[in-house]
This record gives sequence, structure tokens and C-alpha cells, in this order.
Amino acid sequence: MLWTCLSLPDLPLAVFARGAASEKPAVVASASHRPDVVVANAAAAKRGIAAGLSIAAALALDPDLTIHLRDERAESHALKGVALWAGQWTSTISIEPPDCVLLEISACRNYFGGLDKLLQRIDTGLARGVERP
Repeated sequence: MLWTCLSLPDLPLAVFARGAASEKPAVVASASHRPDVVVANAAAAKRGIAAGLSIAAALALDPDLTIHLRDERAESHALKGVALWAGQWTSTISIEPPDCVLLEISACRNYFGGLDKLLQRIDTGLARGVERP
């Protein structure tokens, strides 16, 4: 068996961005009594904001920061959408929350022209954005 992992570490932010890259600094905050940054976009990272930083510290670095409260339900729905999309490559798929989809690709790699071509097709599809079913 040969598996590949579609790792989506920016998924918590992507469910709010809807595929559009934002130039405005934005983060996703954990839902707790002392919220932390779960993930930050590139614009926020340029200002020194990174995962694990408290929201208070992030706001001190950029008072105009857009803050989204983490939506684990939307993340789960998005992972299911990625898994359904990935069904075009293989029927053996495993969703691994919070941000991964595993694909068993040993049987299909020759059909798609070898491992490198298959992985390139998957990467191209992910870069274009997975459409929800």
C-alpha cells in the first residue's frame, strides 16, 4: 500500500477566506477563555503574528487585525469536501481531523501516468481550489 497525505494546515483560515487570498492581516482564534492564534495568514505573519501567540499580543502588533473564531464544524465539512473531490483519484480515502485527508494511491498511480504525474495532478487541483459538492 502507498498512501499520500493531503495536509491542510491553513484549513481553519481557509474556511473563512473561501479561496481568496486576503492582503489584510487575519487570524483564526481558539475558542477558550484566553484565546490564542490557531493560524495566521501571510499578511499577519509579516507583522510578527504566528500560531500560539495570544490574541491580545496579536492585537498589540496590529490593532486592525481581522479575527475569526475557529469553526470546527466548517473545517470538518471542508475536509469531507476534499475527501469527496479526492475520490476522482482513488476510492480508498481516510479523513484524519483536524487537517488531513489520506489517499491510498498504489493501485491508481500507473493509471495516471506514474507517481510524479499523479501527485502533480493532485497538487494542481488543490491549488485551483477544491469545490464543495
